[in-house]
Amino acid sequence: MTGNKSYFLDYKDYNEGFMAFRSDPKGGKITGKGKIKTTNLDFDDVNFVDELKFNLFSVSQMCDKKNSVRFTDTECLILSPSFKLLDESQVILRAPRQNGVYSLDLKNIVPFGDITCLYANVTTDESKLWHRRLGHMNFKNINKLVKGQLVRGLPSKVFVNDHTCVACKKGLENQLNHKVKIIRSDHRTEFKNHAMNELCAKKGIKRKFSVARTSQQNSVAERKNRTLIEAARTMLADSLLPIPFWAEALLAMY
Repeated sequence: MTGNKSYFLDYKDYNEGFMAFRSDPKGGKITGKGKIKTTNLDFDDVNFVDELKFNLFSVSQMCDKKNSVRFTDTECLILSPSFKLLDESQVILRAPRQNGVYSLDLKNIVPFGDITCLYANVTTDESKLWHRRLGHMNFKNINKLVKGQLVRGLPSKVFVNDHTCVACKKGLENQLNHKVKIIRSDHRTEFKNHAMNELCAKKGIKRKFSVARTSQQNSVAERKNRTLIEAARTMLADSLLPIPFWAEALLAMY
């Protein structure tokens, strides 16, 4: 496809329709078709679009002529029919051709290394849907699930956080401290005194103490509990349910 009519050896007026451009959704009208010949290659059925500022060629047409096409970070090479791969191990991915299009079936690909760069980005609707289905999970963790194929039905695409989740903001908000009666303590044993024991018994709270001088144990437990609490709050905020349904929210996710 070209926008320069002088390239054609033979040119015929042809009303094919319109070609959409990224910079212009309306695109340009295809008004002709012809043949272009170079020193080593012939291009058949080349469309003429007057608004087109660049020359485009069909990879499938080059391959139909038994040529090979190789893309690098700086150029595209059209190789002769005699070109052969020296070693089959150099092939890291295959895309079979169907109806003139080379397509990848990412569902049947076992990820090797950082192959996620080959994945297409999910749409905004898909991103929101799976973000909610997975309990408003972080998008970085969702991509780890994709790479490891750990969730059945999860599309093999790259999830990008391109929207603001109001429910996540509400779920991660820290509540304001409430004014409560200070329980009298002695030598920093406020959690072991008689008043605290009575309060827990009255509220039906079963108390367990961690091993002494193991701050790591406390931090791990607190982090896990906070993760669960934030997930429950987020799901409740998203579904507009009251706080008493927090247990059901966690059961639905886990």
